[in-house]
Amino acid sequence: MRYGVAIDLGTSGYRAQKIDLDTGEIKRTVITLRNPFPVRT
Repeated sequence: MRYGVAIDLGTSGYRAQKIDLDTGEIKRTVITLRNPFPVRT
């Protein structure tokens, strides 16, 4: 079994996926959210 990792570093957060390279199935997804602009009240 071979695995790959895809990482997306975006402006609103990060996403990483573990992919089985033999079947193309996504085994795991991790998402981190953050607000790119400070909120003023």
